[in-house]
Amino acid sequence: MTSFPSRYRVHFSEVAVGQRFYDPISEEYFVKQSATMAAMVKLREVRIGQLTIADVPAVVHENLFMSLLGQSFLTRLDSYEMRDGVLTLNYW
Repeated sequence: MTSFPSRYRVHFSEVAVGQRFYDPISEEYFVKQSATMAAMVKLREVRIGQLTIADVPAVVHENLFMSLLGQSFLTRLDSYEMRDGVLTLNYW
């Protein structure tokens, strides 16, 4: 029988590498992959030009020196395409 972690908030520092943990913000289970610190957050809104998308799940990572546009944002568009190093976002 498989044992699942309980659904309570834990401090990331208390989770061992390789251990499963539950994140109540995304309502998903994850496995800690490294000892670096990261936090799940929900962005009130993300704006790019005329496009505004509300309540976007995101991750703040201590060793990431740039911003990434992730699937939690991209999947809410009508479509998107990456070609020759240019990302085209299609919406409405």
